[in-house]
Amino acid sequence: MSVNSIESIGASLYNAQHQAIQQVANGSGAGTGSQPQQAGLPRDQVAVATTVTLKNLTTVRAIEEMHSRLNQLAKGVRESNEAVDKVSGVVGQMNASLQGITKNYPPFPVDSKNREELLMGYSSLRKQIQALMVPPPPTPIYEKVKHMWQSLFTETGQVQPGVAPALDNHSSDKQVQQVAAGLGTTGEQLAAVSTAITQALIER
Repeated sequence: MSVNSIESIGASLYNAQHQAIQQVANGSGAGTGSQPQQAGLPRDQVAVATTVTLKNLTTVRAIEEMHSRLNQLAKGVRESNEAVDKVSGVVGQMNASLQGITKNYPPFPVDSKNREELLMGYSSLRKQIQALMVPPPPTPIYEKVKHMWQSLFTETGQVQPGVAPALDNHSSDKQVQQVAAGLGTTGEQLAAVSTAITQALIER
């Protein structure tokens, strides 16, 4: 929240209360029920002193409100980043499983037991990533990263199906290479969206 926002909040609170002070200072409460003037001080000096303290009070209240809003935004961004980090970790493990196939030399035979185990590990991790739920950041932050977010996650917070395509024992080495390359790109996108939502919070 900017300094102008703080001043605006403070001004709204201040103006309403300042009117009441002016009425007292101008003698609108004169008579038996009027408030006593501070001893030894002219009426206008009392009004100025009271106005200054009230303005300070409303400024502090505005700052408290600003911090409350920022705390809520920070909490939402933290929860989103924690979930994104979990997805990123699983994506990295999935990519490592496939790299174990693509970088093996000489290449595994299609019916290799080691190749089969690596693909089974990939499939198991794929189930994990499909079960993860990623909460979007708070609305003011989400609106700034919406285009990036929607390329990775559905409206319900699940990872987009295309992020981790299915593979099985019959998948060719070329298919494995393509999925591995896609996972590398996904890892970069996850890092970028995490940075973007954090930066959007800092710029509030």
